[in-house]
Amino acid sequence: QKEDIIFNNTNSEELVGKTTYWKYENCKYVLSNHMTIVRIVDKNKINAYFLAKYLHKRWADGFYRTVCRRHVNQSSISLARLNQIQIPLPPLPEQQKIASVLSAVQEAKEKTEAVITAAKALKKSMMKHLFTYGPVSPEEAENVQLKETEIGPVPEDWEVVRLGEYCKVFSGYAFKSDDFCNNGVLVVKIGNLQNGSIVFNTKESFFPREKINDDISKYILNEGDILIALTGATTGKISLVPKSVNGALLNQRVGKFSIYNDSLYKSFVMYYVMTDEFQNHIKKNILQSAQGNISPKQIETFPIPLPPLPIQQKIASILSAIDAKIEAEENKKKALEELFKTLLDYLMSAKIRVNHLEVPS
Repeated sequence: QKEDIIFNNTNSEELVGKTTYWKYENCKYVLSNHMTIVRIVDKNKINAYFLAKYLHKRWADGFYRTVCRRHVNQSSISLARLNQIQIPLPPLPEQQKIASVLSAVQEAKEKTEAVITAAKALKKSMMKHLFTYGPVSPEEAENVQLKETEIGPVPEDWEVVRLGEYCKVFSGYAFKSDDFCNNGVLVVKIGNLQNGSIVFNTKESFFPREKINDDISKYILNEGDILIALTGATTGKISLVPKSVNGALLNQRVGKFSIYNDSLYKSFVMYYVMTDEFQNHIKKNILQSAQGNISPKQIETFPIPLPPLPIQQKIASILSAIDAKIEAEENKKKALEELFKTLLDYLMSAKIRVNHLEVPS
């Protein structure tokens, strides 16, 4: 029902206790026995949104890990244990104001997520349009003369070439486990390529700076380099080297595109290798491979469109503008998430009182 609280009572230890607020009405949904419904009996005493966010905060603080019951491969919080959890109970008007502040930030985050989703859908649609008709409006596209090619229809004045004629793809250096140290030059591994970005965790790998010789220096990454996963479940996924990873070293199982012909624009290549057409070539080759991977030499044989250089630059510029919008909204979303987390902590612990706007010393 609307205003129900859903509590995750059985899951892996780190997920037990995650809580959410059900804001929908006139819907027919059911829950498995791995979830507990918390339903407010007296709405004159406690606000459901307030309680949902407090219970979720306890999960974020790691509280449920300390009280859950551990089983084989999972943990649980019983109904009896859940009923014993103590909660703060400010006056109802203050609960409602806390709920209002938090829900306003949550709503802003959800609207930002909707903008991000729309922008990503626009990018996908624009990529299909631009690599078929070029940088023209939908109305002008009707007058573009197309020709059929192995990568689909493209404008008549575009060429279709093999990637290897203009770009070399090579894999990273085969570092050994005992090559790594606790501090030095960061090493980018295949596991760091996630969702188009390069993501690191607490298990980062470093190579001693003093051991970088001429052979290894060839694998130093620069901002804007295009990387591709060569093996595993993420084979074919593309990531771009950000400024923060500039100067890192590339490990094996990850490929790097190195363009050596000025007739091919780097950003144009980056966007094209993300298209469904190019990714489908990778999937076909993976299916033909017993190891479920793809080699740099195979990638170099794939066809790509080659419009005149100014057209390549314009296509890249259009898609780059959409990417800039997505990045700005992603940063806004992160800021709202941090704001929500801070407010949740301060309001639930009474470091800030919404009734009097006082900050206790």
